[in-house]
Amino acid sequence: MERPKILFIISNFESGGVSKSMTSLLNVVDTDEYEVDCFVLNPRGVFLSSIPSAIHMISDERTSLLFSKFPQNLILLAKKGWFWDAFIRVLD
Repeated sequence: MERPKILFIISNFESGGVSKSMTSLLNVVDTDEYEVDCFVLNPRGVFLSSIPSAIHMISDERTSLLFSKFPQNLILLAKKGWFWDAFIRVLD
């Protein structure tokens, strides 16, 4: 029987209430009963190392750049050839 899938999405695991709560939740979820993925928009922070290995962590370089420090991220997006992403970020 296939396990039900759960996807959590969080911006990062920097020090803060949401990150600490997410870390606590990921440490108590039954990974034998559920297949758990966590999509991290910008994979960094003090709680990142506290995530159990049974949790599948997902991140994407393009998404990380979109949500990183403005305007330095525009330069990095342009250097990677992701001009449309840089343009959309400016409009945001």
